[in-house]
Amino acid sequence: MAQLLINYTMPHSTPGGGAGAVTLSGVNERTVGRAALGPFRARCEAESFEVLEHSGSVGDKICMIEKAIRWAQAEGRPWVSVSLHFNQTPLIDCTGCRGKHHASAPCPHCGTPSPVRWVFGHTAFVWRSSEASQVLAGCVLNELEEIIPRSTRKKLIKVPDPTRPRDAWPNNVAWPRGVFRPAILVELGFACDKQFSDWIDDPAHQADYGRAAAEGVCEFYRQWRRTPLTDWHK
Repeated sequence: MAQLLINYTMPHSTPGGGAGAVTLSGVNERTVGRAALGPFRARCEAESFEVLEHSGSVGDKICMIEKAIRWAQAEGRPWVSVSLHFNQTPLIDCTGCRGKHHASAPCPHCGTPSPVRWVFGHTAFVWRSSEASQVLAGCVLNELEEIIPRSTRKKLIKVPDPTRPRDAWPNNVAWPRGVFRPAILVELGFACDKQFSDWIDDPAHQADYGRAAAEGVCEFYRQWRRTPLTDWHK
């Protein structure tokens, strides 16, 4: 099979456009995605895979990935698309001071405990109709479980979700789209989970995130390398 092309999509990579989830110490998804890229690329290139980085606005990234895929199609090459993130729980009203705080975290204004208990864990967004995307996600999550502290593996978030409106979560997530498949958007943990927050703050662990995700991509390729390309991208 021809050389694998990997589209690595930077999370929240538009300057001034928000940095996504932020840990308790102030580390954001953009920083982690950037730190993970080097080790991710090195592991993939050791297998002679090609890694293309895509950053900018969502629209810009979609255009760049579609262009890369057309190029891969013309050369008869397989591709995958990967984006590495972590998550945050939704904001809720504090029962003490009526301020806002994240579910499962105490109110930062008055210290009132959250009435909501969240099940922290790791998962990935995948395209519902794409078997390859779901296998890719499984391979990556298997590798991530070897490096992250106490964490619950949550069900894959399959989009679109026919039980929800088109403009509701998770259907309003702009990436991944069907054209990119196999594609995954990984959510490694939750920023308001102190154990995860302390762990992902460490640059060494951010690098581990990239290496482990790359190892999952390598395992996916080992499993699917003899599968016809028409089945890869269904």
